Amino acid sequence: MAAALGGGVASCQPSPFACQADDACPDGRCEPQGWCSFPDPDCPSGYRFGDHAASGLAGTCVVPSEGTGETTSATDTGPTDPSTTGGPPSTSGMVGDDGTSSVSTTDGGSTDDDASTTSAQPQIVTIPIAADPDDGVMYRIPAGGYFFGPSGEDGRGLGFFGEYPEGEYYVAYLRFEMPAELAGRAIVDARLHLTSAGPITYQWDPQHAVGIWAQASDDAPVVESDAAFPSALGGAQPAGVGLHPTYVRWPAQGGLDWLPGKNSSPSLLPLFDQLAEGGGPQPGAHVQLWLSVAEPIGVGGEVTFVDYASQSADVAQLELTLMP
Repeated sequence: MAAALGGGVASCQPSPFACQADDACPDGRCEPQGWCSFPDPDCPSGYRFGDHAASGLAGTCVVPSEGTGETTSATDTGPTDPSTTGGPPSTSGMVGDDGTSSVSTTDGGSTDDDASTTSAQPQIVTIPIAADPDDGVMYRIPAGGYFFGPSGEDGRGLGFFGEYPEGEYYVAYLRFEMPAELAGRAIVDARLHLTSAGPITYQWDPQHAVGIWAQASDDAPVVESDAAFPSALGGAQPAGVGLHPTYVRWPAQGGLDWLPGKNSSPSLLPLFDQLAEGGGPQPGAHVQLWLSVAEPIGVGGEVTFVDYASQSADVAQLELTLMP
C-alpha cells in the first residue's frame, strides 16, 4: 500500500515482491529499483513493472535511462539486495555541496505519442541529515543512567548502534525533513542509506539484524536528551518517545553483513504506511527513525555510521520515491 502522504491516495494491490536478480523474474528482469518488469511493446523502454512491484510502480512503464532510451537490469549493475551496499540505482537524487536534497525527475523524453504511458512516472528525492541535532545515539549505562551522544559516540561524528549492554538496545535516531515535492504525491517506496566508518563494526555477531522504527509523530521534534529513549526499546524514562508498533527488519531473515561504505535498507514503506494512518507528515514536517538491533540475542555487537558532526558528505540519507 502506498503511503497516502501530502495528499496522495493509497490503493490496494497484490503483495509486493522484491527481486535481487533477473532469475527471480520469470520471462522478465529485475530492475535496479528492486522490482520485476516484463516486456511490453507499448512502453518506450520496452518493459513494464509487474503487478507485484511497489504500489505506484506496479503496471507502469519502466523509465528509460536518461540519454540512452534504454533501461539497465539488475544483472548489468550488480546486486540490488537492499541488505548489501548495492542499494538503489545511481539515478537517484544526490546531496549537493550545500547539503540540501536534490531531485532526479524521471522524464524519459516522452512525446505526444507515448504521453499516455509516461504521464505518471515516479520522482525520486534524496534527503540528507540537515543538522547535528537531527542524528545521534544513546544507550543505557550498566551502572545506571544513560549515555547520550548527539554528535556520535566519540563526539566527533562516529555513530554506533546495535546491542549494548548485552541483551539491551543501543539506539540511533535520524530525523528527516519532508520535502516540498511531497505535496500532492504518494510515497511508493522509501530507503535509508547509511555509510559505515571507523572500525565498521564492533563485536557484531552474524546472527544480528537491524530494526528500524518510525516515531509516532506527524512532526517529530529534535531529540534533546536521553529522556527521549523509547520505552518500547527498553527506555525507563516517562518522557520516552512513542514508536509505531511495526518495524522493518534489515534483512528480512537471517543476519546482516554490515560492509564498508554505503549500506542500503530494505523498503521502509510499511513505516510510512503507519504514519499515513494518522494523516501522515506534510511537506516541511519531520519523520524520525530509530535504529537498533531487531532483537537482542544476548551477545553485544554494534555497527557504525557517519554522524552529521563529522562534517562529511556521507551522512545518513532517506530516499523517497513519489508518485502523483
